Amino acid sequence: MNGKMLIAGLLVFLAAQSYSQSTSLPAPHIKVGLGYFSEMVLYPGLVLEVEREKMQSDKISLPQRANLGFYNHPRNHMGFFFDIHQGTRRYFKSGFMLESAVGLGALVPFYNKDVWKVDENGSVSKASKFGGVDLMPSITLGIGFRLNKETNSLIALRPKIFWQFPYNQRALPHSAFQLIYVHTL
Repeated sequence: MNGKMLIAGLLVFLAAQSYSQSTSLPAPHIKVGLGYFSEMVLYPGLVLEVEREKMQSDKISLPQRANLGFYNHPRNHMGFFFDIHQGTRRYFKSGFMLESAVGLGALVPFYNKDVWKVDENGSVSKASKFGGVDLMPSITLGIGFRLNKETNSLIALRPKIFWQFPYNQRALPHSAFQLIYVHTL
């Protein structure tokens, strides 16, 4: 449990550091987003996003974002997650946009069915549905469209691969996608 608390503390520290850095570049755009999050394309959920986008030019930016979300995998678990991402985004004159990001977060699964455990004596009893706190590294790609150049608001489809670690002493890969609307404040 101490390792998981260390990971959670590290995530909070990294998020605070990424939002506290200042540069001589123009002020970053602060954005909020709401979207559909789906694990394995079939299992629905929601995601809330806060993003800080440092514009490097009219075409290139460096977005940093924090996501808070959940999804429901029927007959298995409901997953709640918090993750932070660092990425790059390329805007085109037509409004088209491409992006990529790497992320690190925490995934908290709660099992949908009863969980049973067998102790050393062979007796069986109910266990907690809480699945613990797992590390959640991820890779995200994005394709989207800038709705308004002045406000820099956008809509994006983001395929994502994330890993749940540890899962049976290994990392379990998950595929997901987000359809999200992001609005500049």
